[in-house]
Amino acid sequence: MSSHSERHHHHAEFFGKKVDEFFHPIETAQKKIAKSYYAKSQNGYAPVETITITKKQPVRSFGPPPTAPVAPPAQTDFSIPCHLLRVGDLVILQKRPTQIIRITTSAATGQHRYLGVDLFTHKLIEENCVVSHPSPSVVLHTMLTPAFKQYKVIQAGEDIPLYLQTEAGELKTGVAVVAQGDLTKKINDAFGNSPGAVRVLVISDGTQELIVDFKRVHGDYKL
Repeated sequence: MSSHSERHHHHAEFFGKKVDEFFHPIETAQKKIAKSYYAKSQNGYAPVETITITKKQPVRSFGPPPTAPVAPPAQTDFSIPCHLLRVGDLVILQKRPTQIIRITTSAATGQHRYLGVDLFTHKLIEENCVVSHPSPSVVLHTMLTPAFKQYKVIQAGEDIPLYLQTEAGELKTGVAVVAQGDLTKKINDAFGNSPGAVRVLVISDGTQELIVDFKRVHGDYKL
């Protein structure tokens, strides 16, 4: 076959394929796919390599790990002007909760001096008030008084243990009651008349608690 005939044959075959692809696109594509799979099977088809992508972890800076915020401790005392204190009130003397039994005032300086009884150890404690000068013309005389906790009375009465409930819902028993003023009988009578509406006021010296007073709350209800 001459070179002219060969070129004519190749051109006819090329244009024939293009015309076939144009008029029969789906069948042509299927033939190409089948031919490709056949060639792979003849040459030994190798599976496609899988690629695993891992998320890069952020680089952590040096230093202590972050910590959760911690709630501040509950306040155990607060200051009060000396002219508001009276005999029988509770104050902090020498870092101890005490009840005032005597108040004296210096005529020269106006400074107050307190004598009290430790509510837990029953020892006498004496201390002067705190004097501060926030401005040249102002002089403040203050003392620390204990902060009270309020516990709900759950059970009370003669020959019955006193059961209390804290604000967090914890049940407590065996908390001592101050001996002055027949307070235990007053709490029992108040609970008998208004169960569920009685709250006791409690102070602490850091290791033990003591009931020093009580009150009734509005909205009495039966347990």
